Amino acid sequence: MAGIDEYSTTAGSNVAINSIDIAENCLPSGMNNAFRQMMADVRRFANDIGAKAVSSGTDTVTLTTETGLTAYADGTLLSFIAGGTNTGAATLNVDGVGAKAIRKGGDVALAAGDITAGMLCVVAYDASANSAAGAWLLAATNAAFQPLDSDLTTIGGLSPSNDDIIQRKAGAWTNRTIAQIKTDLALQDAIEFVIGGSAIAITTGVKGDLEIPFACTITGVTLLGDQSGSIVVNVWKDTYANYPPTVADKITASAPPTISTATKSQDTTLTGWTTSIAAGDILRFNVDSVTSLTRCTISLMVTRT
Repeated sequence: MAGIDEYSTTAGSNVAINSIDIAENCLPSGMNNAFRQMMADVRRFANDIGAKAVSSGTDTVTLTTETGLTAYADGTLLSFIAGGTNTGAATLNVDGVGAKAIRKGGDVALAAGDITAGMLCVVAYDASANSAAGAWLLAATNAAFQPLDSDLTTIGGLSPSNDDIIQRKAGAWTNRTIAQIKTDLALQDAIEFVIGGSAIAITTGVKGDLEIPFACTITGVTLLGDQSGSIVVNVWKDTYANYPPTVADKITASAPPTISTATKSQDTTLTGWTTSIAAGDILRFNVDSVTSLTRCTISLMVTRT
């Protein structure tokens, strides 16, 4: 059966479509048949390069096309699904025209497993290949494709919810929420507030407020004075809806941040403290007592949650 592979790239040389005359001065009555035949040829060609067919055999491979080749022409392109896995050098016989070697990159004979059952094979005929004996050149072997390893298989089987993150944890892949990731990574931050700083001695009382835009847990507190002195700073916390915090909302229990005749102090024990802070909470800083300092920075070390 003639097909699109027999059409000429020189327009004037195309004088028939599957024996239907289309030469100059041909009968108009043949035009509808010629167009129909051309459409059928194009459809068959599309199927032959679109892997509609499945081959038979492993090393002696046979393939039946819709075009129905009667000879092999340079550049003939076919694609098919492999019906078997080769064990070594292989040949391909298309439409009974004759067996020709299947060769891979560099015009080399196939090795075992270069073609596997179910693999998409794309081949092109080259009359000069295989020492001019002609061969079907395979576009890519199975070895050219990255196999789906066990990690990818596991990841593919996960069912994360919206905004989840795939994470490898304790030697296994799992989907984790943002909150879990934050806990795993222990994201550290600092909430800092400066008291004074105008070269005037700090006085007691409320010194200001901070809104905390993220949820976190307090893990430590540092006080830094501008000179040797003493100060006790209390921290009060309440929700935005209940603003302002009062002394009844203190989170430091009986262990407020304290400098005693020194320039600094640090506490990571936080005995009795309420350490959790919700996003949007308000912190108020109150100086309970102070001596000699004109500036003091309080820094709350926190882990985001």
